[in-house]
Amino acid sequence: MSRVMVKPQMLRWARERADRSVEGLRRRFPRYELWERGEAAPTLKQLEAFAKATYYHNATICPSV
Repeated sequence: MSRVMVKPQMLRWARERADRSVEGLRRRFPRYELWERGEAAPTLKQLEAFAKATYYHNATICPSV
């Protein structure tokens, strides 16, 4: 699986703008906290699901995707 390098602050921004909690996202994305701390990166499929869960298009979160 290919990992997508996305800036942690973009993930945090999307989460906060969507009024989502870390705990709520962790249920769907068990490694979310690692993503937001920059210790791990999501796959493209995970990033697409995250974008949908936070009501944003992939290009908003990660312009290179």
